[in-house]
Amino acid sequence: MIAPLVHRHEAAASRAVPFPAPRQEEGARWEAGAASGGEDHKPRADTASTAVVSSSAGHTSTSLEGVEGVAWETVTFRQDLWPLRSYAYHPEDIPLISKFLELTPLTSIVPAAGKLLLRVLRFLHMCDYRLEDICAILAHASAYFMDVYSQCAGMQATEVGHILATLIFIAHCYVQDETCPLNIWQKHLFKKYCSLKVLNSAVIRLLEIRRYRLRLPQDDLWKRLEALASSIAMCTSIDTSFGRQPPPSSGSPTAPQAQIAEGDDRREGRGYESSHRPGRQCI
Repeated sequence: MIAPLVHRHEAAASRAVPFPAPRQEEGARWEAGAASGGEDHKPRADTASTAVVSSSAGHTSTSLEGVEGVAWETVTFRQDLWPLRSYAYHPEDIPLISKFLELTPLTSIVPAAGKLLLRVLRFLHMCDYRLEDICAILAHASAYFMDVYSQCAGMQATEVGHILATLIFIAHCYVQDETCPLNIWQKHLFKKYCSLKVLNSAVIRLLEIRRYRLRLPQDDLWKRLEALASSIAMCTSIDTSFGRQPPPSSGSPTAPQAQIAEGDDRREGRGYESSHRPGRQCI
């Protein structure tokens, strides 16, 4: 069993992953429910999340027919994601997660990790983050994972999803002006895996691996953002030109890029600026 992260701070030379093993009691109940086809194994609307996290856009979960209409032949991780398609909140979540995983060193993902990542996207949708915001968050998180993957030995397949989800939390804190607190993430995404204290320690550990540097080089950021935007171009009517880097000779960005660059709270050196959207309440 992997030692808790708190002790790994004192043993950094071991290059350990930032999470301990899942709670045994919760994990046992989860596996038992999955084996028996119980309620925990079925895709369902998280009523607690809906009550706490509101969406001003009024989106509802997508139908299975809509997800099956995705161009699956273009989805690199289709073998991993096809069995999980009913967990997608919007059809574009499938190619988006697949492209996100392509931007990491991973070549496959276990069902539990894929399900968690789809739940993370649903969570971000319910927090009313726009699609271009989500793409920017995933672009940063995929880059952060490169360092974690190279520095952490013994990373188990079951841990990958939770590490990616935690990096998405970190990226959303950096990219967005209005963020959802860690305790809300833990309540709706990590409750069966670890406590808030352990999750907070994992966040610190991941920040240490990045040396607290969250800004990406512009070329790397635009490369990742363009890849994510192009992956959903066929699934949404939203203008995905936000993923195209302005020409060097261009004096001003295009309209969608200018909208992305707006914001009342611009931090010097940030690689991506989100528009300020007053009124969103995550708690």
